Amino acid sequence: MEDLSKAIKMEPKEAGFYYYRGELNTNRYYVDQAIQDYTIAIKLDPNFAHYFNARAWARLVKLDYKGAIKDCTRALLIEPKNGTSFIYRGFANLDNNNFKNAIDDFTKALKCTADNKYIYLHRGKAYLGILNYKQSILDFNTYLKHHKKDDQAYYFRGIAKIGTSNFLGAIKDSQKSYALNPDQSSTLDICEYAKFKIREKKGENISKIEDFIELKKFVKDFGPLENKAIY
Repeated sequence: MEDLSKAIKMEPKEAGFYYYRGELNTNRYYVDQAIQDYTIAIKLDPNFAHYFNARAWARLVKLDYKGAIKDCTRALLIEPKNGTSFIYRGFANLDNNNFKNAIDDFTKALKCTADNKYIYLHRGKAYLGILNYKQSILDFNTYLKHHKKDDQAYYFRGIAKIGTSNFLGAIKDSQKSYALNPDQSSTLDICEYAKFKIREKKGENISKIEDFIELKKFVKDFGPLENKAIY
């Protein structure tokens, strides 16, 4: 950091120095300082898409979704096929519940960077957000072929399977997710809710089940999945 600051004093119009200092600040979670450095780099070299992407990422860390989308859009004006810009804008749209826009961004990103399988994971979440469970599952399936130990993928696929009434599949996925990451207890809630739905489908008298009070909690938390996704 000191070396970069000294370099900036010696060459204050070198955009790259501000960019690299911004990267160091981002990695240290000094996001405001990082954004300041990226902004200076952009002023010095406004035709380099990478600087806009870097600032977009810093803004994502700050949960400034509008700012991140704006930066990614400006980057795409410079490089229309910049896969990173589509990915970051997709993140911003996904986290801001703009699911259709996120799907569009991730789909365009795949055309630019088809080897990045993580895009399928995030597009799967976006499809889950618009209740397209089948496409969501397809994306999670594609992702899991390459990343078989990602607990989050099993977790979200389990939710999607509840949406398609595949309760046994949901149980298997939630159990797999929990086995990979026991700290995420909410996977067990999905598992129990799926078991509850299977018992209900069999015609069991739920009111006589000992853990009825706990099951009521699962119904409250996960029941809407049959009508709308909980993201």
